[in-house]
Amino acid sequence: MIPRGFVLAMQGCRQQGRAGTTWRVASTGPCWLVLCRWGTDGEFLSVGLAGAHALAPCATLLGLLGPPPPAAGAAAFLLQSRLPSGMALAGCFLPASGVAWLERRRGALRLSLLGRGAGTGCWRIDAARVPWIGEAIDPA
Repeated sequence: MIPRGFVLAMQGCRQQGRAGTTWRVASTGPCWLVLCRWGTDGEFLSVGLAGAHALAPCATLLGLLGPPPPAAGAAAFLLQSRLPSGMALAGCFLPASGVAWLERRRGALRLSLLGRGAGTGCWRIDAARVPWIGEAIDPA
């Protein structure tokens, strides 16, 4: 089961693609993320893109819980192009379209994200949870 409330760190790989109709990898590199899931039913997911030396998000994506995925122990979030009125996120909000999947694989929490931002092309991120002193998980 994926917790409905948490703040945790993930490390992974980010592939940047060129804007266009077909996916072509333009660059690949490591990435650090700060993930937060919150809301009455865990309906919000923020994905903060952080620097390698400090886990402080400089840009943040927002996802809203989508329809249940076919696999148990997984959750899908639709990336948002607008920030809801009155909501604040760490770093600058990055409008995007796409989907983020959270799932447990072999006991580890993982994130897979496919997205497209306004003027930033398209990207793919695959990341896994890493230990972090700032981590908090709601046991409910």
